[in-house]
Amino acid sequence: MPKDRLDDLFRKLEKHDWAENRKTAEALAELGQGAFSHLLNALKSEDGYVRNGAAVALGKIGNKEATPALLQALRWRDERIYEDDEDSEARVSAARALGALRDGAACTALINLLEEGSVREGNLKSYIIDALGEIGDTSAIPTLARMTEDQNSETQLSACAALGKMGSEGTEILLKLARDKVRRARQCATRVLGTSRSRPAVPTLLAVLEDPADEERVRCEAARALGRIGLSPEILPALREALNGSSENIRSAALMGLGYSRDVAAYEAIIQRISDTRFRYVAVMALGELGDVRACELLKDMLNHKDSSLRFHAATAIGKIGCADAMAALVELRAQLAASSSPLSGAEMTSIDATIRMLERKADK
Repeated sequence: MPKDRLDDLFRKLEKHDWAENRKTAEALAELGQGAFSHLLNALKSEDGYVRNGAAVALGKIGNKEATPALLQALRWRDERIYEDDEDSEARVSAARALGALRDGAACTALINLLEEGSVREGNLKSYIIDALGEIGDTSAIPTLARMTEDQNSETQLSACAALGKMGSEGTEILLKLARDKVRRARQCATRVLGTSRSRPAVPTLLAVLEDPADEERVRCEAARALGRIGLSPEILPALREALNGSSENIRSAALMGLGYSRDVAAYEAIIQRISDTRFRYVAVMALGELGDVRACELLKDMLNHKDSSLRFHAATAIGKIGCADAMAALVELRAQLAASSSPLSGAEMTSIDATIRMLERKADK
């Protein structure tokens, strides 16, 4: 690797420009092993921008030999003043890189950082927990369980998500949390049981959803979680029943749960809510998640609606389903918006552009 090329890239890391930093880190990662030793040295720089770019690049290169240097960067401490918070960013990037490497050799050091209480920044703590989840070493489970009791809600969520990656032992802790009505992390545990599609969680989630005395926000999470699991014959009837409850929030959550289920039998139940203005947007989002092509014509017609929010949600759903027949209507709507002076048209055009790209990708497959 030509030295002048590397020198040029490292000089760009020193520019103290975050956009340039990200782009340069990508370029260094593409150089792979040719830049590896230089990146290890860069992790020792007093310049937080340089350490940040080096950490990002090393995480993308994926060489586990970087683990000791990244752990050292994660523990970085000095007395300098970082006006752009680049020191904190560099430590976060080091934690993310360690997660990307999935090196079990880092597990004990990461656990110790959490247990000794030296990490006080909530976001950094969350990234360290995320790294432990990516590594997947079950020795971290006791520490992760304690982290679910942290005062910071983001830390709680990260700990629950990490436990969701720890197999049956982690799932059992999440189930206990979901059942315990006095635990702070109950809501995020319920959410993670859904995102991890834990089939053993179905009885617990059904019990939560069907208990009118339980906390509403947890019942909402249970409805969405059941939809994401979508493997039990008990789930669809329970979500349909929740659509008839007195709480609008739970009815909305049940609608999304039906969409997440991707069960074609849920289509009619979702369609019936389109005419109800209280649930129209949620129903359209649910159709996008359901992925049933029967919704394409209905969604395409919505692109002509005067309600810009409805058009926005319909365009997003069209992209998720892959309604190829809607391409011409999307292009026409985009042209109309481009000629509009509305301050909202730019955001709507961004959504339509994303949908058009999504349809083009689906067509190429």
